[in-house]
Amino acid sequence: MNHIIPIKNNMRVLTVLILTVFIFVSVIVRAADTKTNFLGKWSLNSDKTLVQGQRTSAQGELDIHQEENSITIKRISPGRHQGQVITTEELTLDGEIKDSVVSGKPTKSAVSWSPDGKKMTISYLILFAKNDIRTTIEIWALSEDGKSLSINYSSKSAKGARTAHYVYDRK
Repeated sequence: MNHIIPIKNNMRVLTVLILTVFIFVSVIVRAADTKTNFLGKWSLNSDKTLVQGQRTSAQGELDIHQEENSITIKRISPGRHQGQVITTEELTLDGEIKDSVVSGKPTKSAVSWSPDGKKMTISYLILFAKNDIRTTIEIWALSEDGKSLSINYSSKSAKGARTAHYVYDRK
């Protein structure tokens, strides 16, 4: 009879241990499902931005609205002659390919995430002319303090390749 009591106690300990491990794993998996939220208004930091490896005097802003499964990106830049150029795009955050028109050009785009949910990648396929297709990749990441947004940009088309590293400060 004395031997049965320790077995019951061991079963309780084992059950508690299994439940603890299950809860711990669930929390880790849930944390991995959490994706960075880029919500906010952002202003281009031209001192930290590099286009084709060189500093730029460019100006621009981003106004981002993000919900659970969608993101709306409004890009605002000065016009060549006057006023502002504003482009708005709406994307789903589930990897679905979206057909849209950006700056008057037919565009296919999709969003993917790094395994830890900290970096968002937007892939674009833009049709400029019959034989001129541009592929573009943007990799978005927030700084640890959430005060700056960096976008690593690369594109290829019949006109060549282009790279940039944009840094935006939270307004």
